Amino acid sequence: MNERAIFLLFAFFALLAVFSLSRRTQLEGRALFLFRAFFPSWRFFEDLGDAPTILFRTSVDDAEFGEWQPCLRKIRRRWYHLFLNPEGNRLLACSSAAQLLLADIEEADEADPGALENTVSYRVIRDWVRYRIHQMLPESASVSYQFKVLAGDDEVLLSPVYGDRPSK
Repeated sequence: MNERAIFLLFAFFALLAVFSLSRRTQLEGRALFLFRAFFPSWRFFEDLGDAPTILFRTSVDDAEFGEWQPCLRKIRRRWYHLFLNPEGNRLLACSSAAQLLLADIEEADEADPGALENTVSYRVIRDWVRYRIHQMLPESASVSYQFKVLAGDDEVLLSPVYGDRPSK
């Protein structure tokens, strides 16, 4: 390793130490939100809050909509999940997308409500709902569905009704 690479590595860890010892401030902005993976935090439980809840309901073959159902189901933990846990990883990714969707909702422009539907986080959640519906219903069913996002007990998003057969 050359001297420049060693210096950059040392500078990164020095900045990391300074930021971790300094008083924490809330950083605003989407770009900073995406860079959080480069700067780990050892304050795991400092900002505990309500995790977003995603609920959906379906209407099969133009019937009435059913009850709201949770989209993210808990999985039963097994010992081998320490080594291989694709379903747990998928649920964790969807939970992260739901938290990102909450941030996108806060930043959304009220003048352009369609812009939220074009965000990656919204599309990931919509596709996850479609995937869950596909797991539950037969291939031949014509389905309409709707989902909502809750933060605690507050409803922060109610999607429009989507139609068609969900795809895999």
